[in-house]
Amino acid sequence: MRYRVAMKWIATCILVGGTLSIGCAFASEGDRIAQMSEAYRNGTERDRLLICIDAIDKGLICRGCHVGTMDRIFSTRFSTPDGGAKGYDALYKGVVHFRDEDPRPKETGADATSAASPTKGWYLAFRYTENGSIYDYQLSDLSK
Repeated sequence: MRYRVAMKWIATCILVGGTLSIGCAFASEGDRIAQMSEAYRNGTERDRLLICIDAIDKGLICRGCHVGTMDRIFSTRFSTPDGGAKGYDALYKGVVHFRDEDPRPKETGADATSAASPTKGWYLAFRYTENGSIYDYQLSDLSK
């Protein structure tokens, strides 16, 4: 009888301890995401790129991860998909530009052209499913 009581007590301790450690892991991940989000808002293009790479290294951005995590890090709204962003492959597309704006001066007057200027700087391009699961992603600094 004592053996059964002891085993139940040990199993309960392991279960509660495991639950507590899992809860702590989620809290630390939430704190990490909040820190990344704050650093991203205040960072330069290079800082933002490094934050993105860190999020990829930590498994916060990965194939199969939810796009909502990216929303929290980059302050975006991809988890509420726009029907117009859906491609022919039935996947939604998203881009996070790490540069705030083009540093070149804007042309005005008669010299201004109506042609679109290419996007410069680092960005994260990705595709995701209707349920918010990241299908694929890529980092690039090529002009679009």
